[in-house]
Amino acid sequence: TDALCLEARQEFVEVARDMDPTVRLLFALAMRSWELGNATAALTIFSLLSEAGVTKAHRNAARIWEQQTGTLDPLDFGSPVQDGDYSLATCNASDDATAELVATGRFCCSSGNCSAFRFNEPGFLPSECMLRCSADAKCVFATTYATGYCQLSEDCDTMAPASDPSAQIFRLKRPQCRPAASALAECSPQAHSRGGP
Repeated sequence: TDALCLEARQEFVEVARDMDPTVRLLFALAMRSWELGNATAALTIFSLLSEAGVTKAHRNAARIWEQQTGTLDPLDFGSPVQDGDYSLATCNASDDATAELVATGRFCCSSGNCSAFRFNEPGFLPSECMLRCSADAKCVFATTYATGYCQLSEDCDTMAPASDPSAQIFRLKRPQCRPAASALAECSPQAHSRGGP
């Protein structure tokens, strides 16, 4: 139970770190550097944030480094998930998700509505957009654009031509994990007051 409580605490610390105003400002500066084509500045800022423990910045720094060194597979998004039993220690539905390219030059019309998205904002690298989708339990499709736009959808029953030909639709595939909520329940004050599980 103590290990589960530590894991839950680490997740809360990570969220608190991500919400720090200085971290958010530096992250936005790195994103803007990337959007303006200054990969070196973006890599430097993301690397600094990575050293401070910001996981998203670490991933972005790795992604930019791989692009700069030519080792990036443009369709790679995380490691392939192996068949088997997943536990909280080995399975993270967000981190272990994979993405499959579904279409290019198009975007998803969720339930036939071409203006209804779970999320539709600029300023995201394709990997950030897919990470945002993986963090949303109802998100299944992420449409990324070279301009930095990120659109998230629950379904993609209908596709429409995008005015920006750089549009790419990815389907997110998550592993089957035990829900993380069980870890939080075991760390609750009620669990400890009755002696734990």
